[in-house]
Amino acid sequence: MVCATRSWGMEKSCWVARVYEDVIKVYADRNMSKNRSEFEAAKTGDEHLEYKGGALKYRMIDFWRWSYSNTMFNTLRGDFAEYITATALLDDKSWPNYQTRKHGDLVDLWLDMNLHVEVKSTAYLQSWHVSNYSTIAFDIKTREGYDFELQRPIKTKQRHAHVYVFCLLHHKDIETVDPLNIDQWSFWVIRTQAINDVLGEKQTASLADLKRCNAVESSYEDLRCHVDLEFARIGTPVT
Repeated sequence: MVCATRSWGMEKSCWVARVYEDVIKVYADRNMSKNRSEFEAAKTGDEHLEYKGGALKYRMIDFWRWSYSNTMFNTLRGDFAEYITATALLDDKSWPNYQTRKHGDLVDLWLDMNLHVEVKSTAYLQSWHVSNYSTIAFDIKTREGYDFELQRPIKTKQRHAHVYVFCLLHHKDIETVDPLNIDQWSFWVIRTQAINDVLGEKQTASLADLKRCNAVESSYEDLRCHVDLEFARIGTPVT
């Protein structure tokens, strides 16, 4: 909101308007977040589309097949990499909080509600035709965010997670590439502090950048162990 004059009357009106806008936003956020768990409840796939009080033959699983089968598409591949990472990191205590992916959360995964993990992915191959392999560049931008636990926006741009997991679909044969085959993926783990100290405000990280940050290359089965170790190393120098 822009205030055009400096008179007390105008300043008071602007102040009241700003307070009113903030109050409305708080109540809107509360009302939206109140129903968030209902939207996040996991579907079985057997739910039918309904029309005029009756069930159509089309089910939720038909929508999933139609919309989410191409895990090579770059945006969906990112979601899938996040799911792979979740299967490696989440224990029986954490899984109930992730019946479905938490879109728009401050970080991708909360482990035991104390360890915050961000997952980033990329690949050499794309779902569309390319004549050369893609340049490997992981997104590490600082961002604002929204804390759904505290129900408030985070206006400071930063990297909000404690630890990053970088996932590379390293397979280079277009005829046999399969994101469902975890053997075709490589993983690196690094504490966010190392990214901040070494890469600063860089917006992307190459494989060489990960090496500079002493990122730990990990197997799928050792991901949780390496994430815990990097979390324990927060505050130690990058050597």
